[in-house]
Amino acid sequence: MLDLKLIRENTDSVKAGLKAKNVTVDLDLLLELDKKRRGIVQAVDELRSQVNAANDEIGRLIKEKKDAKEKIGTMKDIARRIDQLQPQLSELDDKIA
Repeated sequence: MLDLKLIRENTDSVKAGLKAKNVTVDLDLLLELDKKRRGIVQAVDELRSQVNAANDEIGRLIKEKKDAKEKIGTMKDIARRIDQLQPQLSELDDKIA
């Protein structure tokens, strides 16, 4: 199997190589799925970063004996969004594999 990065960077060469070997693969579909997957991965990474920042803020608020309920609620909302994106990511991983 070819690396997706190689396919992204050398699409025309890969298409020519597949054609020469009489292999039929919809590279355009594969690249579109990869693009969607990379977008979701980036979104999940950003959300995880926000969760980490919220955790740090919650720790600081608790240490200062301040109310952290609002931050905890925000963190839970972010965690829910991550949970919503995970099945999409898994589905795309399965389609690409």
